[in-house]
Amino acid sequence: MPAMYRVDVVLSFSAPVAVEEVERLGADLELPLPRLATGEPDPGARDVRVDEDGEGADLVLLVEAETDVEAREAVERAVTEALARGPWDEGSARVDLVRSTAAYDLS
Repeated sequence: MPAMYRVDVVLSFSAPVAVEEVERLGADLELPLPRLATGEPDPGARDVRVDEDGEGADLVLLVEAETDVEAREAVERAVTEALARGPWDEGSARVDLVRSTAAYDLS
C-alpha cells in the first residue's frame, strides 16, 4: 500500500546560491507532485531552505511510494539528474544527505 513520504535532501554548493536557484532546481525534478482532492498539484509538496551563507540548502519533498527506501531513491535520483541539467559545474553542487522523516498512510 503506498504512503506519502516526507523526504529531506541536504545539498552543498561550492559557491553561494540564491533561494530562487534552488526553487528552480526543485521545480525541475522529474517527480510527480502529489495531488489535492481537487486534482490540482499540491503547492505545499516542495519546500526550499537556503543557509545564510548560501552554500547549503534543504529541499523538502512529499513523495508517494511503497516504502521509504523507494521514496529516498527516487528523490536522490531526481535531484542528481536535475543538478546535472542545472547551471552548476561538475562537482560544484552535490547531494550530502537524503532522509525520509515522516510517512502518511494513504489508505
